[in-house]
Amino acid sequence: MGLALLVLGLAGFFGAHVFVTLRTARGELIERIGEGPYKGLMALVSLAGLILIGYGFGQYRATGWIDVWSPPPWTYYVTQILMWPASIFVVAAYSRGNIWRALKHPMLIGVKTWAAAHLISNGDFGSIVLFGSFLVWAGYDRMTLKHRSDPGAPAIPVGGHRNDTIALVVGTILYLALGFIFHPLVIGVAVFGSSPMSARDEIKRLTAPDIRARKGGEPIVCLTSYHAHTARLLDRHCDLILVGDSLGMVMHGLETTVPVTLDMMILQGLAVMRGSKRALVVVDMPFGSYEASKEQAFMSAARVMKETGCGAIKVEGGRRMAESIAFMVERGVPVMGHIGLTPQSINTIGSFRAQGRDESDWGPIEEDARAVAQAGAFSVVIEAVAEPLARRITAAVEIPTIGIGGSVACDGQILVLEDMLGLSPRVPKFVKCYAELGPSIEAAVAAYAADVRARAFPATEHVYPLRAKAK
Repeated sequence: MGLALLVLGLAGFFGAHVFVTLRTARGELIERIGEGPYKGLMALVSLAGLILIGYGFGQYRATGWIDVWSPPPWTYYVTQILMWPASIFVVAAYSRGNIWRALKHPMLIGVKTWAAAHLISNGDFGSIVLFGSFLVWAGYDRMTLKHRSDPGAPAIPVGGHRNDTIALVVGTILYLALGFIFHPLVIGVAVFGSSPMSARDEIKRLTAPDIRARKGGEPIVCLTSYHAHTARLLDRHCDLILVGDSLGMVMHGLETTVPVTLDMMILQGLAVMRGSKRALVVVDMPFGSYEASKEQAFMSAARVMKETGCGAIKVEGGRRMAESIAFMVERGVPVMGHIGLTPQSINTIGSFRAQGRDESDWGPIEEDARAVAQAGAFSVVIEAVAEPLARRITAAVEIPTIGIGGSVACDGQILVLEDMLGLSPRVPKFVKCYAELGPSIEAAVAAYAADVRARAFPATEHVYPLRAKAK
């Protein structure tokens, strides 16, 4: 959604500016509606475009970042250096002196320099679209200037060294203001006094309110992770990473999630936080750590958040947990709910079977969803329920629903990472395998074992020879 708004804003902004270069069409429109309304219309369209560009780029950076390439660290300094003359050139377009005489069109050269400088140090798709568009437009505008029959604007008096001095001083002030004030406050990326990095490295981590605001919007992408290295891979693509108590079954070979402890969740939560930068990290509360009372729930949740730095916790249960959810939320703990099939209750429900397959069973599950939402949860997982029921709950509650065996109509989806990668020997019906890594890993291990037994590994290129003796 953010990228689409960015493109729409660019289309509006540059559409207005390109229309200005079409002198015949421009003249006919001015003759039809008058010069004042024409200027107002162009200003309105340009302003609307700028607003969409700013909002869309912000949304893209927050929720839909797409890496294309990784600029080397030195490009950070190149951008800093180029932005100084770019600022001076822009001011020189209005304080006309020898700089203006030499460059002829310092505004366009300033825009080109600004765009090129940012293209050098930003390798994500949105930045390439944004700054590339400005670079292309500046080139186009420069070419059309050669063929215009009128100046298009009142002439600005041209001076000498005094105007050059003004351009240098004001341009330098503009450069410093952009670096010290505008960039950190508006863009959220420090320019001076920080280590070399692209904007990607200073992206703010998503929060529970960010996810809550996605209700009815762009689908929320969620997966589980228990390790720093998988979290790093997921972070580029996921809005929410769940450190699920499924780690007991996936990592430790347990038959259920019941034996998982709070210490286990904290250990893996720390790993995922270290490996991720952008996604909201939610940690599951394991069985026995929150059910006894709302006070126990808060103390356990507070410990998890303090020791891992995660952004939220998840608890299973609907109406029976509503009081505890409200208690935690009131005390600053963002809570994700979990209804439908609740794996921690396996010993009472008897098996991992789908819920709500008979319409007569819908009432209690719907009541659970409403109770969780009214208690203040920022979202709720709906696991293994009849599709029409998940669709109905999604339409009924005001918080995002995250489906796992629910419905495509849910506000987001989640799967266990190892299940969708083909690493689990058995997976539920609701899992779609996007890869079959199990056989590939086994084949790689078999090849390694064969090389070791044949003394083919390590080879010469894998060992360290002695340094040559100095003569």
